[in-house]
Amino acid sequence: MIKGINSKTSPIKLNPTINLRAIVNALEIIFDEHYSYLNTKTGQIVSVSKDTLSFVEDGNYSQDDAKDEEISLAIEIMEQFHYIQLPTKYDIHDYKIMEDFCYTVKDQYLKNKLINKIRGRGAFCRFRTTIEMHGILEDWYAYKTSELKKLAIKWCNEHNIKFHEFEPF
Repeated sequence: MIKGINSKTSPIKLNPTINLRAIVNALEIIFDEHYSYLNTKTGQIVSVSKDTLSFVEDGNYSQDDAKDEEISLAIEIMEQFHYIQLPTKYDIHDYKIMEDFCYTVKDQYLKNKLINKIRGRGAFCRFRTTIEMHGILEDWYAYKTSELKKLAIKWCNEHNIKFHEFEPF
């Protein structure tokens, strides 16, 4: 797996204080075939496909290729020290978050129903249908955002990134 540049192996001069909400938003929309990075100079979060990063990492690109916006960004990520990869979907453990949410439900009948719905193939779909049917979709979103916020704070602390919370969660 391509990890890109990280603060443990690269000297980084962090300029901005990062908006924690931006990191949480990026974690909420992670795609399988993309990696997201924090530009520590600007505070901007960018996303690049795995294929483009692999293409650049192989070094088989031409000057004309480098004119492509995504390839140019991938080159910058690979060659500069001011990009840090955000957690991937494998770091987030969506299933664990979903399971933990089930145990927070106070109604014992609904809690048991949710726990049963998340077993086996199709768990996410059955879970979503059940929470919608029982009117607790907003509770789920709030819980998941709270968990992603904890992960984002931990990630920021691990990488010595200062953050602020201007937007409420």
